[in-house]
Amino acid sequence: MKKTLLTFCMGLIITSQAQSYKIDTNSTIQVQWSAYKTLGKLSVKGVFDGVKIAPKKEAKTLTALLDGVSASIDTSSVNTQNQERDKTLRDSFFDKLAQQTITAKIIEVTPSTTETDKGTLKVSIVMNSINKIIPMKYAMQNDALQAVGTIDLFDFNAKEALESINKSCYTLHEGKTWNDVEIAFELHIDHLK
Repeated sequence: MKKTLLTFCMGLIITSQAQSYKIDTNSTIQVQWSAYKTLGKLSVKGVFDGVKIAPKKEAKTLTALLDGVSASIDTSSVNTQNQERDKTLRDSFFDKLAQQTITAKIIEVTPSTTETDKGTLKVSIVMNSINKIIPMKYAMQNDALQAVGTIDLFDFNAKEALESINKSCYTLHEGKTWNDVEIAFELHIDHLK
């Protein structure tokens, strides 16, 4: 009985040690945002289609896999399912920034102490030549990691760009374009044996 139990435990240890994780770069990397307009704070949602990611090849833990993952986002690839709005965003907001690329890098991963598939990230984001560390909450669902956080455009010295988009969309936005923007991304994770 003791020998059988020992063999079973050793098998579990070997199996758990053999498992590793890898980001599925063949699937679409989703980078989403929600901006707000009008005094009623109506949401305008969009994605970026041009996202390049530099993940580690694979890691033994999810924490190790995520730590150091970086992304480069082409702002000209903004997509709100409305071509006219996309052009306005490019011309009146993103083209007013110092660069048309946003970079992001996960610099810290803190798993929840109670739930292994949830936690917080610290993400270094460079936009308009300004670097800020943004906290984001993450959760795993069906082999997809989803993370959500909020940025303040004023922290990225984007007041001029915000005023430009507000002026271009003054009537539609009823004179109010908010400076806080919800950001989110989704990565598909492969479990390897």
